[in-house]
Amino acid sequence: MNQGRSDGTVLVFRGSDAKGRMVVLLLAPIIDPADEKKAGKDKPIEFKKAILRFSYIANPTKPNVFRIEKGRF
Repeated sequence: MNQGRSDGTVLVFRGSDAKGRMVVLLLAPIIDPADEKKAGKDKPIEFKKAILRFSYIANPTKPNVFRIEKGRF
């Protein structure tokens, strides 16, 4: 898959099984601020380190994400 996204991350893999559970692998660059200053329109930001994030979602249509009620904090 290796689909680049506008925020610099790369969607490496996304798949689901017959029961609807989903797995996502996302590669996110760790960008050194000095390298970011060197980059220009013609030269992309170079990075030497990245984070590979693995996500398992049991129910992607109704995720069990805790939401804070409006006005509580």
